[in-house]
This record gives sequence, structure tokens and C-alpha cells, in this order.
Amino acid sequence: MNTINFNEAVCKRIRTQLDHYLSNELSVETNHEVMKHLEACAACSQELETRMRVKNLLRRAVQSDSAPPALRQRIEGRIRASEPSFSFLSFSPRWALAAAAVAVILGGVMAVRWRTNRLYDDAGAQAAYIRAVGARLPRIQTVGLADHLHCAVFRRFPQEYPAEAVAAQQLGPQFVQLVSMVKERMPGEYRVVMAHRCSYAGRHYVHFVLRSDSNLLSLVITEKQPGESFSRMEASSGAEVSVPVYEVAAKRFEVASFESQGYLAFIVSDLDGKNNLQIAENLAPLLAGFLNSING
Repeated sequence: MNTINFNEAVCKRIRTQLDHYLSNELSVETNHEVMKHLEACAACSQELETRMRVKNLLRRAVQSDSAPPALRQRIEGRIRASEPSFSFLSFSPRWALAAAAVAVILGGVMAVRWRTNRLYDDAGAQAAYIRAVGARLPRIQTVGLADHLHCAVFRRFPQEYPAEAVAAQQLGPQFVQLVSMVKERMPGEYRVVMAHRCSYAGRHYVHFVLRSDSNLLSLVITEKQPGESFSRMEASSGAEVSVPVYEVAAKRFEVASFESQGYLAFIVSDLDGKNNLQIAENLAPLLAGFLNSING
């Protein structure tokens, strides 16, 4: 007989609750239990991330496809051909089966679409995923990671960046100069696909989303709250860098952060740590100087 130790039994039970956890369907007590387990168990945390990724792919696939119009036309044509006269008093089994087929095909597509949209439009599901990804990071580092996940990973945004007049309207006159600064300092393969002001979990952000052919990257800026600073952490950048940069990893995401007098700034991406840090070091002096100028 196989022997299951206590930890394996707990993991098995937690994994049966992960889908309900993502959909925010658990009681407060059970939700807290799952969250605490995910903070301590790398395997279950990885399982949660995998489920989120699979459901994200499913959602995108469903949204990009629909039942072919020709299919419905063929079914309706066969119904008309086989049942030229229809009334409620002459409801034939053949017609009923065909109608049921249409309902199953179209209803199935709508049901899957509703379920996947419900998951990703659900603030509770997003918050659960963000907590799981950032569980082992210092709280201050999750500030930038959370907005990246909320806006760049979960949110739909245009494939091409709008005209700079639109950027000026979205960023406001205080931050519109960042458009040219970001374009100047970012590697040439990256293009800006979104630049706006947003909010998440009670904080306000200036947020740039950039894409290359294979990577997604955010520049996230937010005002400091009382007591927030990276100064108590060990810098990842070399001594020759004028603005210290602090790099941490959160599962498949890298977070490099720096600060000015009044702002925290983050580079968050799916790059490796070395390249993410290099981009942050390249941006930090220019951006910190700009942020200090508007803070004064």
C-alpha cells in the first residue's frame, strides 16, 4: 500500500481548490489557507501559474475564433429542406435534433467564452495570481510587478502605439516628455504599445508597455508612500552606476527598480535578469533626473 505523507496530502487538497481560488469562490478562511500554502510551497505556486497560463491561452483562442457562419447556414438549410412546413403542432424529432445541434455548437462556444472572460475580468482572480507571483518578494518590489501584471499581462492593449497627441492626452503635460526619453534609451527592437496613467490596488501609476518580437516589458512609475525606499536593500548594479538599481526575480518575471526623491520606478519583463538589469541601468539616470525635476 502506498504511503502518503502529510505534506503530499495537503498539496493534493490545495490543488483541488486552485480553480475556485482563481475564481474567488472560496470562503475567506479557505482562501487565506490556500494563500498561505502558496507562499510556502513552490510546487503548488508553480501549478497555479501553469493553470493561469493555460486558461489565458484558452481565453485568447476562444476570443479570436467563433463558430463559422457557414456551419449554421448548412444546418438551417437542411432543416428547411427536410421540414418545409413547420408549426408547433407538427414539431418533428428530426427538427428538434437539428435545433439542439445548433444550440450545442453555439452555446458551447458562448459558455467557454463566458467562463474564460469571467476568470480574467474577475479582479479576485487577478489579485490571487499577483499575490502568488510576488509571494517571496519584498513588499516594495511587488508595487511595480503588480501593475505590470494587471495592465500588461491581463489587459488588452493596441498592437500599435497611437499618435503622440494621444500619448500627451493620456499621460498629461507633466509626464509627456517621458515618451521621447523612453524611445531614446530603449533597445531598437522594442516599440511602445501603450503609455497611460492608471491605478491598481489603490495606487496611481504612469505606465509604459513595450514589446519586441519575443518579449514584453513595462516601465512603471509611482509616487512614494511614507517610508518607502530601496536604500535598505543591496543594490544589484555596480558602483560605477550613478543611480543604484535593485534586481529581483519573481518566477518568470524580472523586476529592476530604482528611485528618485519622490518616485519609485520599475522595469518589469520576461527577460533574463542580466538583460532586464541592463535596461534599467540605462534608463535610471535620465529618468531619476527627470522625476527629481518635476518633484521639486
